[in-house]
Amino acid sequence: MLNLSHNELSGSIPSSFDNLRSLTSVDVSYNHLKGPLPDIRAFQEAPFEAVRGNEGLCGNATGLKACELDEIPRKKEKKLLILIVLPTFGFLVLSLMVLGFCLSFRKKMKSTTNEPRQVNNEDLFSIWSYDGKMVYENIIEATENFNAKYCIGEGGCGTVYRAALPNGQVIAVKKLHASSDGDSVNQKGFMSEISTLTEIRHHHIIKLYGFCSHPRHSFLVYEFLQGGSLRKVLASKEEVVEFDWNKRLNVVKELAYTMEVNEKCDIYSFGVLILEMIIGEHPGDLISSQSSSSSSSSSSKTGHGILFKDVLDQRLPPPTNQVAEQIVVAAKVAFACLNARPLSRPTMQQVARTMSNPRPSLQNQLHMITLGELVGANNFTS
Repeated sequence: MLNLSHNELSGSIPSSFDNLRSLTSVDVSYNHLKGPLPDIRAFQEAPFEAVRGNEGLCGNATGLKACELDEIPRKKEKKLLILIVLPTFGFLVLSLMVLGFCLSFRKKMKSTTNEPRQVNNEDLFSIWSYDGKMVYENIIEATENFNAKYCIGEGGCGTVYRAALPNGQVIAVKKLHASSDGDSVNQKGFMSEISTLTEIRHHHIIKLYGFCSHPRHSFLVYEFLQGGSLRKVLASKEEVVEFDWNKRLNVVKELAYTMEVNEKCDIYSFGVLILEMIIGEHPGDLISSQSSSSSSSSSSKTGHGILFKDVLDQRLPPPTNQVAEQIVVAAKVAFACLNARPLSRPTMQQVARTMSNPRPSLQNQLHMITLGELVGANNFTS
């Protein structure tokens, strides 16, 4: 308790009184004090009799006038300024720091995202594992969700589409056919093809860039070779000359490797394709004649009466030496694939092995071999 009444005190009550928290009762009446009362309970709740007689006092106590703003002591003014300005300033600084961090992070992410696209503009698939989702979306967009107008070929296993990616790169996309329940057919063959083609490195086999295995879309992505269809090449007088025996043998070997890993591919169709490259046109008539002769009693005369060299594509010079031997092996493979009994046809594994290591059991003299000898030959039992 503090009683300072009737002491002729003047001036403001010191700010140190703000710290007298244990003070419960105060009396400063009949002095010459001025300014605001200290901000403690003893002064703020003091009765009028405890503060009367001081013309200059102000505050919330009963009977006193309210203090004007300029009557607040400098210390309280600073305290008020700090309480108002500092949080505001701190909030502004923090906001600027967060904004700066966000802008910096966004710039860094944008730089990271754009850098691979620019560096790998020529070959998007050198970063296939980096952003496969981007490549997938580009393929779907480039083919308009596999629209038929981008189709460049179709077979028993799937449909092939031409896709031009945003960076200008053109690829071939082989989309597997789906069954009625939505699952891709021959999933085992699909995975086997991926496994095999990722291990094979051969200049006669197109490059496998990547794949997508998904309930909605299962497809393989290959490099795109601009050359048109085989039928188009064989029908062109200019292009067929460039498509020499070596190139045709290489095509048969491209196919032997890639078809090897898919049991659903038609062995019979492969045989037809080989003959088409050897004779330079669709071998429908030749196959029909051989089929009919094999079922007649005069098969020995008919089959052996046609020389193999006479059915070769006459627009090219006759093959010689090792090329001639490989042509004979290719023809032997073709007729084995065309066997009337499906169970007697070779597997693609046997075909690939034979084409990789040709060991012709027939005579190497091309002009002496007949179609009958080729049809009757079968070295696929190993």
